[in-house]
Amino acid sequence: MSRTFRTGWLLPFSDMDKQGKAPTALFFFPLHPRPRPYPALAVHQAPSYMLTTKTTHRVRYGETDQMAYLYYGRYALLYEIGRVEMLRDLGLTYANMEMEHGIMMPVMSLNQRFVRPARYDELLTISTSLRHIPTTTITFHVEIHNEQGKLVNGGSVKLCFVEQSSGKAVAAPEFLLEKLRQYFEV
Repeated sequence: MSRTFRTGWLLPFSDMDKQGKAPTALFFFPLHPRPRPYPALAVHQAPSYMLTTKTTHRVRYGETDQMAYLYYGRYALLYEIGRVEMLRDLGLTYANMEMEHGIMMPVMSLNQRFVRPARYDELLTISTSLRHIPTTTITFHVEIHNEQGKLVNGGSVKLCFVEQSSGKAVAAPEFLLEKLRQYFEV
């Protein structure tokens, strides 16, 4: 039986092992064949009922660590840039949602995988997707690619909708659903 392995970067590098040496940055894990829900589609094509937007961000010196890699804590900010720009493309802003509609969107969970490092002065492409129309929560799926088009980081961030006046969780607001329905089969 043959096995296929994928490599990736493990950040940060601050922990030391028992001998006082830095741990290895490279890790391996087997890839298990999984059935794809859309086998007829190429990996880079999105299903027709998914909304995807792209924006770019250049890695600045102040965002890097000693190795000139984008500091791992900064990826959450890139996820925020992606979802804010997606909402802006829909004609919405966080400020508008809070001030005019009284809806806040706090983060419930953030999942990331670090595939390879982003380096100082690289232009990154942040692809943000909504795969499902939101109900009580909304999940943004994010992939960050470097200038060579290689995946740097991928993951998702899940948010809920909270009514500002009461502080209670509510269903997805109708003004958002109206903007999203055209991208989904409802």
